[in-house]
Amino acid sequence: MPLFYCSYDSKALATPHKVAVLLPGPDSMETASRSLEELYAPRGPLQVLYLLHGMNEDESTWLRRTTIEQYARRLRLALVMPYGENSFYLDMACGPAWLENLTEELPRFLRQNFALSPRREDTAIAGASMGGYGALHAALLRPDLFGAAASLSGALDLEQVVRRGHIFGLVRQGAPLVGSAQKVPGSENDLFACARRQTAQPLPRLYLCCGRQDAECLEMNRRFAAHLAALGLAHVYEEFDGGHHWPEWERQIPAMLKHLFSPDKGA
Repeated sequence: MPLFYCSYDSKALATPHKVAVLLPGPDSMETASRSLEELYAPRGPLQVLYLLHGMNEDESTWLRRTTIEQYARRLRLALVMPYGENSFYLDMACGPAWLENLTEELPRFLRQNFALSPRREDTAIAGASMGGYGALHAALLRPDLFGAAASLSGALDLEQVVRRGHIFGLVRQGAPLVGSAQKVPGSENDLFACARRQTAQPLPRLYLCCGRQDAECLEMNRRFAAHLAALGLAHVYEEFDGGHHWPEWERQIPAMLKHLFSPDKGA
């Protein structure tokens, strides 16, 4: 599959921004057996999945730590993997506008340069850990852009994440992110408040999962799933045996893709 590591001058971030884009394409055997006309025939807009990395990771992490490329090949799915620093993909209190970049600027850059579908029904977003929060946050704020969202062991309670910064590695980043933990409840950065304010129809399909041995994130995932249920917002929440690690998330990819792109048929 063609893989592009791109950099563009971001207006929202006021700095060059990095993103990896993986497009469906033939493997080496198919390339050898097809004509140039077949290989490079025009194709329609592609379904796209945004994949957000966790803390202390980058735009290459999903490709290095999982076999997501094999699933994308089978589903003929474009993957977009932006760099997000340790920003939680927020418009930071003292820092760049990462959310604006993710939901406004990056989609425009991608549609200008790649054959990606602009339809919300063809667009999903997912992430692990910090990226799980970022994916649900973006989808709840922009249901017009994302038709589905998934969180793998997401750090979903941002107030608790900032308060317990010594656990999450945010001792120095908490203040630049949100100012202080006291400013999170009820704000646009509070996932619980974002869910409570949902009035859009249709809502994105939501999939959440977390490991039963995930000491940091299990309790907040259970609370957020219960919060969605109390609000009557459709979602799927699953737990698995394991902790906060990529091998466990790798095993959740088939279920994640099933709920994002083929909820009635499976991935």
